[in-house]
Amino acid sequence: MGTGDTPTPLPVPSERPNSLYRPLAGDRGDVRSRGSAGADRFACTLADGGRVTAPEQCRPASPTEGEPMRRRAVFARALALAAAGLLPAGSAPVRATRAASSSDANKALIHRIVAEAFNAGDLDFIDEVLAADYLDHQAGPGAPAGPAAFKSFVRAFRATFPDVQVAVEDLVAEGDRVALRVILRGTQRGALGPIPATGLTVEFAGYHVYRVADGKVAEHWGLQDDLGLLLQLGVIAPDVVPPTPGAVARA
Repeated sequence: MGTGDTPTPLPVPSERPNSLYRPLAGDRGDVRSRGSAGADRFACTLADGGRVTAPEQCRPASPTEGEPMRRRAVFARALALAAAGLLPAGSAPVRATRAASSSDANKALIHRIVAEAFNAGDLDFIDEVLAADYLDHQAGPGAPAGPAAFKSFVRAFRATFPDVQVAVEDLVAEGDRVALRVILRGTQRGALGPIPATGLTVEFAGYHVYRVADGKVAEHWGLQDDLGLLLQLGVIAPDVVPPTPGAVARA
C-alpha cells in the first residue's frame, strides 16, 4: 500500500473524546478510508468506554439488516485501522483482547489440573481437559499416551507422596503454550521406583510447558530437580555430588 493509500480516520469530536468513531447519529460511528474508490462508511454501537468489542456492533452506514458477513468485513477494516495506529490512543484492539482471554483460559485450565488432579487426587474430569492423543514427552519414547496414561501417573505419584501439594510459583501463557514453575512438597510413604518408603518429607522444584489445543491439553514437556529429591531421600550422599563450577571458583 502506497503512502497515498494510507487510510485516515475522521477526527473524533471533543464532546465524545473516548469514542473510537465519529458519531453519525446516537451511537453510530464513521471512518473513511482515503485513497480507495469512494468512502468506506460504517456504523458501530459503542460499548462502555466507547469501545468496539465484537463484530456484531458494526454494520454498514446504510445497510440491509442481516448481513453478518458484511459486518465482519467492516469490522476487520476497523481492526486494520487500529493495528496501523490510525485510531485514537486508548483503543483496545479486539485481537489483543481475545488473545488475552485465550491465555487466561489456558492458565485456568492448567491451574485446575494442578489443584484438582495432583493436590486433591480428583481425576474424574481429566477426560474433559486432556486431548484423546495427549502426549507426555517427559515420560520418554514409547510411553503410553492419552488421558488414561496421565491418570495412571498421577495415581502412582500420589501413592508415593499421598500428602503431596504442588504450589504454582510462576505461570505464564503465550499463544497455545503455558509454562509454569512449581514447588512440590510431600512425604514419601510409598516406593519410588526401587527406592522403598522412607517417611521423609521432601521439597523439590518442577518446570513444565503445556500445549493447549481446542481447550484441551495436547502435549506436556517437563523437568524436575531429581538430584535434589534423591539427596533429600538419602539415596545420594551429599559428599559424592560434584561441586558446581561456581562453588569451585569460590573455594
